[in-house]
Amino acid sequence: MVFDYLKQQQARLVEDLCQLLRQPSVAVQNLGMAECATLLWQQMADFGMAPQLLPTEGFPVLYSRIPGVSDYTLLIYGHYDVQPVDDEWKFAPWGAEIDNGRIYGRGAVDDKGAVMAALQGVRAYLATGTPLPVSVIFLIEGEEEIGSPHLAAFLRSHRDLLQADALINFDDNVWPDGRPRVVTGVGGGALVRIEARRPREFHGMMAPLIENALWRLQSALATLRAPDGRVTIDHFADDVRPPTAEELAALRSLPWDGAQLLQDSGQPHFVGGASGLDALTRLYLMPTCNLTGWEGGYVRPMRKSVVPHFAAAELDFRTVPDQRGERIVQLLQEHLARRGFTDLGVELLVETDWFRCDPNNPAAQALGNAIRSTFGVEPARQPTYPGFGPEPLFAQWLDIQEQAYSGFGPTEDRLHAPDEYIRIEEYVNGAACVAALLAEYPKVKAVRQQQRERNS
Repeated sequence: MVFDYLKQQQARLVEDLCQLLRQPSVAVQNLGMAECATLLWQQMADFGMAPQLLPTEGFPVLYSRIPGVSDYTLLIYGHYDVQPVDDEWKFAPWGAEIDNGRIYGRGAVDDKGAVMAALQGVRAYLATGTPLPVSVIFLIEGEEEIGSPHLAAFLRSHRDLLQADALINFDDNVWPDGRPRVVTGVGGGALVRIEARRPREFHGMMAPLIENALWRLQSALATLRAPDGRVTIDHFADDVRPPTAEELAALRSLPWDGAQLLQDSGQPHFVGGASGLDALTRLYLMPTCNLTGWEGGYVRPMRKSVVPHFAAAELDFRTVPDQRGERIVQLLQEHLARRGFTDLGVELLVETDWFRCDPNNPAAQALGNAIRSTFGVEPARQPTYPGFGPEPLFAQWLDIQEQAYSGFGPTEDRLHAPDEYIRIEEYVNGAACVAALLAEYPKVKAVRQQQRERNS
């Protein structure tokens, strides 16, 4: 009945998503946030989920707990805030226009489309009077696109409402070959600022004698990264946990030649000539040092013939197990001091933790089974995301170590880009996948329990 309902109600599923997409919700601009939270609350109420709007120091969290018939609980995380839009859109970003089987709109994949697919998967049980195989908690926040600054405090203060066996997050595209992913980790990040300062500016004619802060900083930065992309900070790699055989096997199973990414970048080849498994390993399992911006000096329209006395740069370190931001700053300071750059200031601005869990955990296995049964393909098993997100907070504050992530966006990556869209077919299949996941999870847990009993 559950899956028949989703097929028969496709038009309703599409309209529900379009209604949500038509409502702007850009957290960084506080554009439509209260209105979107209220709209989503009303939609969840109409679905029979008895939602609550719980306050934070920022935008509210939507919370709902729907009881199931087993002792297991899945916590489904998502977010209703989206990225800003610009003038590059061909389709109206808040129009939810349908064209050639695609729904266009900001948030169509990230994350309103995925959130609505998850809600519809649970709604199908409620609408047909089918008992939920597991209890489901929805936690849908409004600040993911600005770094989830209040999520940790929310988790700490609502532990009693959020006890669960596993965390599930849908917020992604399918793999380039069209298969939905099963992901069991996220990368970490450390944003570091380096500054060079002198007492004052001097006339440009003094450049032969006075140190230029921009050149000073450039010379220091040049010691941090080799042309092939390797991070050359002394002892930087000492804390890096080597990729496991299982992680490398997962990457080896993913068909990928990077051709589309190279075409989009305009490059003839990847940094360091990486290709195949080497390129995927660098992307998913190795740390990076990315120079994200410069500050200092004068260019048009405000040219000024001086020796600049100030320069700053920000470095985005993407971290992996077992790296930590404070340790990276310590290594960076020591590296620079050995090369005579003791005058430079180094500051850790923001750190986001990494997370890894067993790629064969019950939630991941159940999600893989659900993908097979609804999409008719073998899932693309990916050990981690190269980016970071709020998932580690659930392990830290709720001790949810069992996690699995996926998504139903198209093979063409339009996340955060103009003309974001989701295919109607993949959106509806995604809702069916969520419904199947709820049925698969207690089955997997039961088999695991039988295996433990036989081995005891």
